[in-house]
Order: sequence, then structure tokens, then C-alpha cells
Amino acid sequence: MPGWTGHNMQEAEVFGNTPIYQQKNVAQPPETSTLLAPHVDPFLDNHAIFKDPCSDSRNWLKAPPDNLYPSEVIKAAEKGTPPFKSTIVFGDVRYQKAVHGKTGYTSTYREMCDSLNSHIHPAKYVFDDVADTYISLAENPDKIQETYTHNLRRVNPDMITALRNTLRLRIMSNMKVGNNSGNFMIRELFKAVDSNAKGKIELKEFAELLQLFGMQVAKSDVIALFSFYDKDMSGYLSLDDMMKDSLDADYYALFLGKRTTHNEFVKRVTEDELNTIAQLKAKWSTNKISMRKVFRQVDMSKSGSLVREEFEYALRRLNLQVTPAEIDFLMNRSDTVDEGHIDYAENSAVAPLTRARRRARDDVLRVLRCSG
Repeated sequence: MPGWTGHNMQEAEVFGNTPIYQQKNVAQPPETSTLLAPHVDPFLDNHAIFKDPCSDSRNWLKAPPDNLYPSEVIKAAEKGTPPFKSTIVFGDVRYQKAVHGKTGYTSTYREMCDSLNSHIHPAKYVFDDVADTYISLAENPDKIQETYTHNLRRVNPDMITALRNTLRLRIMSNMKVGNNSGNFMIRELFKAVDSNAKGKIELKEFAELLQLFGMQVAKSDVIALFSFYDKDMSGYLSLDDMMKDSLDADYYALFLGKRTTHNEFVKRVTEDELNTIAQLKAKWSTNKISMRKVFRQVDMSKSGSLVREEFEYALRRLNLQVTPAEIDFLMNRSDTVDEGHIDYAENSAVAPLTRARRRARDDVLRVLRCSG
């Protein structure tokens, strides 16, 4: 066959390097046999050639070298205090002076925290650090303007807004619609800091109230926030003034103990009410009779206004199908002084309203004053 030289390989050439064939040479295996132990170089102590002394095992666990400048070595007068070992069971050595050099769970940790009675009877809690840092603005009315102006210059308006929002969240978290327990708690906190029981608090008492709400505020921020609530610059702040800014209209009414009447719900401008106005316009656009003429005929007192019964009678004469809810809406929208009547005269007084409420009221009056 092509490439064959005629050489026949012997058994030693084929199996000579295999472990099984090496068993034949156990008496004196050749140097290339796998039965020989691997070659291991003798141990070389090469610590002298280490570039980094830290890698030399002979330098491990040894004393540090002497200072290169012994004259500049400064030794401490005494050894430093080791780290403290503190546990609830064995106390803390930092507070061993609490009770005759002994520590314990009750004695040590009562001293570490504020008085436990302060959480049970907040009226007895004395804020010594707070009371000593604030002046009584009520007793120094000539300094009110200067104090407010000075602190307002130092505090960013965004900080005042952030403080108001934080206080609002703290107060709203304690308000519950289902019961009045949150209101009671807030009033009790206010009474706790009202030392003179006047129903209003001063600057230092306001700082104490913020602490009771869990707010750690700088002195300048406290004065700036107090000046925001003190609109009349009397040096006093009532609870109602603060709660009026901190609560929504519904929660403020709940705080005052007033029930939100149906009229107050109707007077709020909502998307449904705007749809009601559009429906009324569609109903009354097809009417060919002069509404003002009918209103004048129904108005027996000729006062330019109609009570509810007269208004309903006028709508029946106009053959307008208006629901009771729509009548309530019209009465409350156009009744500016809550007298229970609807004014259809041209020169009816318009109370100060918001832009959205004024627009909705104008739409109602425009429908009522339309002429045939």
C-alpha cells in the first residue's frame, strides 16, 4: 500500500509507554517509566530575594520596627480606654455612676432616656432647654416685628413650606373620621404645653408642641413657622389657627365638631355639577316663555327673589322637568348668604368666590336671567 515502508511495529513500541506494559519492567523500570516517583526540586530558602518584607514568613508576628526618629516619639500618659461592652442585662460601664456605682436595667436605662412619667403626664414635662432659648414675644410686643423679619430673612421659604407639610402630615395621621379620639389627643397635647391655660400658646410653647409631634426643628425655623401662623402679630397662636392651615376643609370641620351640611357639599364645584349645568341649559334652551316674567308673577313679595316653594311652582308653570337634586344645586349656587331663597334680579350681589365657583355661579345666573 502507498506510504508503507515494510516496518512491522513490535509490542514494545506499541505498548511500551502504557502502565500495564510497564509492569514487566518492575525490577528495573526505565527512566521514562510512569512507575517512577515524580522529580521534586530540593527546598530553596528564597527569603533573601523577596522584594516585599511582608511576604517573608520570618518577619511575621514580630514586633514593629523602632521609630526612625526616637526624639519625636510622644508616649501617652496612660493607656487608652478600651471599647465599651454594653448589654441590656449587665448594663453599660459608661453609666455606672447612675446608682452608687452599680448598673441595672431599671436604673441605668431610665437615666439614659427621658423621664418615663413625661410620656404618661405630658403636662409635667419641663422643656428646660427649649424654655431658656426663646423669649416671650407676648411680653415684648415691640420685638415681634423685628424677630419675625430677622428670622424670615434667614430661612428659605421652601423650608417653611416643607415644615408646614411635615406638620400637616403629623396631624393628619392622628385624625380619624370614624371617631374623635385623634382630636382629643391633639387638644390634650395643646393643653399640655399651654402652661397658662389661655387657649393659646407662645413661641417657646410652640417649640415644645413641635417636639411632641416628633419634629426636631432649628430655632430660626421654629420662629419663622410661628410667624407664618401668627397673622395678627400678637405673639400668641391658637390651636384653631394652626389646625385651619394643617387640615383640609372636611377634617377641619370634623376637628371643630361641625357636621358638613348638604349645602356645603352642593356648593363645591365638581365635574358632576358642571354636567348638571349643561343639562339645565339643554332643558331650558327649548323653552319659549320668558323665565323672568314667570318669576315675577310667582314672586308675591316682589323682592326679586324666590323661596324654594315659589321656585318649584315657577318651574312647573314653565313645564320644566327638574329633579330635586338639580333644584338643590340651583338654590345653593345662587344663594350667596344662605337665606334659603334664589335671587333672579339683574343687580344681585355676588359674594367673593373662587374663579371656578364664580364661573359656575355665573352660568347658573345666566340661565335664570335669560329672557324669552
